[in-house]
Amino acid sequence: MPRIPVNGIHIHYEEAGSGPPVLLIMGLGASLEWWGALPASLAPRFRVITFDNRGAGRSSHPDGRYSIRQMADDALGLMDAVGVGRAHVLGYSMGGMIAQEIAISNPGRVDRLILAATGPSGLCGTLPRLRAWWLMLAPPGRYQDNVLELLFPTEYIRSHPEEVDEARRMISASPSDRPSFMRQLGAILRWSSCGRLSRIAARTLIVHGGKDILLPVGNAHLLARRIPASRLELFPEGGHGFGLQGALDFAPFVRAFLDGESTSP
Repeated sequence: MPRIPVNGIHIHYEEAGSGPPVLLIMGLGASLEWWGALPASLAPRFRVITFDNRGAGRSSHPDGRYSIRQMADDALGLMDAVGVGRAHVLGYSMGGMIAQEIAISNPGRVDRLILAATGPSGLCGTLPRLRAWWLMLAPPGRYQDNVLELLFPTEYIRSHPEEVDEARRMISASPSDRPSFMRQLGAILRWSSCGRLSRIAARTLIVHGGKDILLPVGNAHLLARRIPASRLELFPEGGHGFGLQGALDFAPFVRAFLDGESTSP
């Protein structure tokens, strides 16, 4: 399992496939296992690079304050270290914020951009529902159950027990420790792309679940209004973790966009 020195820490990453590079950036407290089957689905056509952000999974968990810009620099440093100058970038949740920062500050490094279940943070964004705040900040003893409720609509948890159990196993693979989780959350709360979204030049796909309680769908509409070359597609029955709701076919949708095809969920 490769770990590579980047930006003063060690980043755990994995690669699969060959072809145009695709960098997948995961969200708050999540390890690369949370991508589920997506990397394997993309690997026949693309060189897929996944990694754990600082403070997550098997990457370093340094002390001190984290920032979204710092994590964007981590991702760019990883691209440099593995010989990738320019890539398609898919960011999920906090990973979408990191992806926005890369696209704004280093536009030449991004080919196509996918922003999934994310937002601009800051005062222009739509805040999490109160239930989502409680689930995030509740005592960590209920970590797995809380994460599942953040990811999936209640009716989905009830009607898809096998998929939810698989998600539970995935979440358990490399759980985030509480201090690192809070450092990442602090990075989100201190960051905003509100006044900079018009600087994103990459062709951009914005994808969101209609039942997301963590980053409500209003965030996606705002991104679509402010990013010039963007398109918005919604999964009306999707929660924050719509990418893991198998029936929603997220992976074929990603492949089609990266291949230049037009489709809709």
